[in-house]
Amino acid sequence: MKRNALHAAIGALLLVPALAMADDKMKKMDTNGDGSVSAAEHTAGATKMFGEMDANGDGSVTAAEMDAHKAKMKGDKAKGGREMSSAEKIRAIDTNGDGALSAAEHSAGAQKKFGEMDANGDGNLTAAEMKAGHEAMKTTKDR
Repeated sequence: MKRNALHAAIGALLLVPALAMADDKMKKMDTNGDGSVSAAEHTAGATKMFGEMDANGDGSVTAAEMDAHKAKMKGDKAKGGREMSSAEKIRAIDTNGDGALSAAEHSAGAQKKFGEMDANGDGNLTAAEMKAGHEAMKTTKDR
């Protein structure tokens, strides 16, 4: 059960915004336009996201910074009832327990989530795999 929550948190953190924007996220991350996201493209996207979330440039992301980034990306849309808080997402992959994410913690979480979402093990994520990953992180939160 705790492992499911961890997996959900990693997914929620790394693949924000949620289901409704999975196709848009796919298009942004698929930089070579081949219709799938490679591990390298996913890593680049996660690195870019970390930089955008780290508003003060101190090399770590707090829940407040994550909340501000989410609000900027999604606007003031109402939260889904199943969405994890930024603090919960951080807690799930914050390996040193300091309440913030370092670039290394974020990168490790991104790599782990990529592997979980790559259902066929081909080293690339299709739009269907990304959508399934979003759905899994949403439904796992409810368990």
